[in-house]
Amino acid sequence: MFIIPILQRRHKWCRILVAREDRNRESRKLTRIKSTDKIFSIIPFLLGLSYSVYSVTLRTKIGMLAGSNYPYMILITSMETIPGIFSVIMGYYIDKFGGGLSVIFGFLASISLLVFPLASLNILPILVFVFVSSYMLYTPIIYGFILKKAMGSGKRLGLLLMMQSIGWTLGGLFPATFSLFGAIDFGFVFSSLMLLFSTWLLSIMEKPVKSVVSTVTSLNDFARAISLNWGISLGIIMWSSAYSMMSGVFSLKLYNSVNSEFEYGIYFTVLTGIASIIVRPYAGIIVDKVAPIKIILASIIAYLILSLALVIATPALIVILWITPIYPFFDTASYSLLSKAMGEKFQFTAAGIMSTSMSIGGAINFLLYNFLKTQEFESLLFIASAIFFISIIWYLFLFSKVLTSFRCKER
Repeated sequence: MFIIPILQRRHKWCRILVAREDRNRESRKLTRIKSTDKIFSIIPFLLGLSYSVYSVTLRTKIGMLAGSNYPYMILITSMETIPGIFSVIMGYYIDKFGGGLSVIFGFLASISLLVFPLASLNILPILVFVFVSSYMLYTPIIYGFILKKAMGSGKRLGLLLMMQSIGWTLGGLFPATFSLFGAIDFGFVFSSLMLLFSTWLLSIMEKPVKSVVSTVTSLNDFARAISLNWGISLGIIMWSSAYSMMSGVFSLKLYNSVNSEFEYGIYFTVLTGIASIIVRPYAGIIVDKVAPIKIILASIIAYLILSLALVIATPALIVILWITPIYPFFDTASYSLLSKAMGEKFQFTAAGIMSTSMSIGGAINFLLYNFLKTQEFESLLFIASAIFFISIIWYLFLFSKVLTSFRCKER
């Protein structure tokens, strides 16, 4: 009779020790994952650096050659967003067959940047389309790995995306410096080298051809996953069309609000990047604690207010509005929502859906501009504000559907 309680106590302590050892083992596993994440994070850093240098160099060149040509800037913005329409197909291809083809497009994107210094304003939109097409077929593999390494954690997702923000921040310094020496076109060469380095590093570190293990059995799996989450994609499409229209006007208004190309580079990427770096980890933490769709709604409301404020903004206010970090919250929440909705075996597809949805939004922006034929930036901002408002209504509808579904399950 005395032996049984003793054995029970021993058994209890055994369970505690085993549980403690399991926790320690899991902790060591997470430590190893975080260690590899630190090495992998160089890749999104280089990606952010490359695109930042390209973006500032391109807009500075357009500002120098075309001045306040808002219609031309709308065209360029559309050419930057439309090509990602097929990113979702590339995402599925990576989930199914591996990322070798995606890496090839990364190399092609870096090569295409070398032609930019030779281009006139008439040829520039075509080159932008060619470059971004290759770029958008390359990025799903990077964002897919980011989603996999985040393991459903908003905080980890925010930290990994923060590395891209750091690259974006530093990128603004290079074109600004090149412009002081009258060599603004060298920014395209530098951007090409950084993108080439990121592609080479990815092919060595992650071995994308071999490391992606397919869990997708057929196109039916893919079609079903897409059909179940079309509502999220539609919301991103509406946001993207409004954001593309607003940002095209916004970037040129910013250029006209500062005194030099150097200042433009500092404001366009450096200060906005610093703000993004600061808020990225907090965006991830908030996404872990609050439903991602609520964060998305709050972000779009903020964009609506910003778009309306731009109509009457002074140069100083334009700079302040540009620096305000809204995008990290929308970006982190959208990736988190798609990642959870698509399921573990469709993480590269989820990354592709994000790019494709934003690209369709860019295409809609381009079609709207050509249909309306307006060159007044106030009109463009009011149209963007109206689309932001419609997307808010749509996300509220989605949120109500989620709540209804949750209550039905509780019953």
